[in-house]
Amino acid sequence: MENSLQTPADILDRVSKPSFTIAGAAPVAKPLPALPRLKATPITQHRHRSNPHYVLDVLDRLREHSLGLVQQLQDTQRKIQDVYLEGPLLDGWLQSATTGQKEATDKVLTPAEMSGGYALCGLDEFGKLWSKPCPVEEIPAVSLAIARYHRLKKLLAIKQEIEQKLKDLTDTLEDIPTE
Repeated sequence: MENSLQTPADILDRVSKPSFTIAGAAPVAKPLPALPRLKATPITQHRHRSNPHYVLDVLDRLREHSLGLVQQLQDTQRKIQDVYLEGPLLDGWLQSATTGQKEATDKVLTPAEMSGGYALCGLDEFGKLWSKPCPVEEIPAVSLAIARYHRLKKLLAIKQEIEQKLKDLTDTLEDIPTE
């Protein structure tokens, strides 16, 4: 018996021409009807997961995805560096006051204590509120420094998110057993 795959056409050839004869049987008067020939289609065990080309496609997509993440990380780091090079950063906010008496720099200023100007306010490392008077002519520079700080915070959050994605991808790929 042959070990090769048989096509339907091969099987029909054998059925129409039997390789045996029955002893004592009368010859068949009617020939078998002519059936249409079927095209031979190769029978394969096609599964995506065992197909080496599919595996290579998945690996290529993973490579492209990881290269994209690395490029995003580099772009974000460049933007962070640009923010630092633009000028000073301030973690705080401006507060305006329309009335007031005397300015004090050692304690938190209330609007009543400010002389109708602005105060730069913020929180120290312990969460305690601080404030300092801000002259009107410095407001544009202070506003830009505050805006730079907020842009930096957003960029640092994006950088952290990309780094986490790369770490997760690395952890997943390292968990694949190598044999």
